[in-house]
Amino acid sequence: MENDKPTTYKAAKAELEKIVNSLKQGKADVDHMVADVRRAAELLDFCRERLKSEADKIEEFKKTEQTA
Repeated sequence: MENDKPTTYKAAKAELEKIVNSLKQGKADVDHMVADVRRAAELLDFCRERLKSEADKIEEFKKTEQTA
């Protein structure tokens, strides 16, 4: 598990899926589980920010196209 900020949505999603699967299997001890949940929260924030940014770009593009 990486502690750095992911560089792509795809990388963040893949790491998040890995964490979720690990938590579902219940194999992690409590200490690791807490760290995994914290990392998952960071990854979710990153994904939400990336999706919002892309949605904003699409809206801006649509506005530009409507005035052209």
